[in-house]
Amino acid sequence: MNNEKKAYLVSHFCVFLWGFTAILGKIITLNAVSLVFFRMGMAAAVFLLLPTFWGNVRSFSTKDFLRFFGIGAIVCLHWLCFYGSIKLSNASIGVVLIALTAVFTAMMEPFFFQRKLIKTDLLFGLLMVPAMLLIAQSVPKGYLWGIFLGIISSLLAATFSILNKKYGAEKHPFVVTWSEMTGGFLFSSIVFAGMLFWRNEPFVLPDKQNIYYLVFMVVFCTVLPFILSIWSLRHISAFTAVFLVNLEPLYGITLAYFIFHENKEMGWGFYVGAVIILASVGGKFLLERNRRT
Repeated sequence: MNNEKKAYLVSHFCVFLWGFTAILGKIITLNAVSLVFFRMGMAAAVFLLLPTFWGNVRSFSTKDFLRFFGIGAIVCLHWLCFYGSIKLSNASIGVVLIALTAVFTAMMEPFFFQRKLIKTDLLFGLLMVPAMLLIAQSVPKGYLWGIFLGIISSLLAATFSILNKKYGAEKHPFVVTWSEMTGGFLFSSIVFAGMLFWRNEPFVLPDKQNIYYLVFMVVFCTVLPFILSIWSLRHISAFTAVFLVNLEPLYGITLAYFIFHENKEMGWGFYVGAVIILASVGGKFLLERNRRT
């Protein structure tokens, strides 16, 4: 099996693990800011226990660390919007909007890599408009802010995926992931402090049950898939990696159906819109593959 096929399978495995993040985000009772703060802080701490991290940390310059700290801040904003979307709506909406990441990536990647925008990419992007209208009209009105945050979350996910492809593909994945988790933790600390100060909320530590869920999320939905996904970007394009992320809604919606019975909250338009999004991304992927063969 060549490296490209291995990277494809590894990316798929990462997406399977990420499929649990929306469910855990709904189960964990912390608010979105606290959840991201503890998730990124715990993830960064895990890497300090790994000998491989210390063996490669010297290969990074100060400029490298600052760059990946900045990307980590974008990851932090993505998670804040993602979990905010779930808290303000539900897990199904949060994960289905992740599919927009591939559309944003297809339209943004030419800018970052100085290539021309392909007209079919623009067409697939325009198909998202009716899909979003169908989703917005078929869910409770109180979920609209959740949909808005979900769209912003996808835009941010596309941004840090492209940046990781551009700057992180040739770097050691342990150090890259630690840098991004640390940068995100520092950024979330500022947001967290602002929340405590401006909203005058007390500092609340996670209870025993939340700690168990956080540990599972950090190890199996953060550290492991982030390391593997950065390695896979050495052998596949950013778009291919992001396309595989669009399997996350299938896992997430299925889990939400059985665990939370969220199908009772959405009308038929939600599922039609979801199918349009996934079909559009699938069509773009097939065109991309045929263009390269």
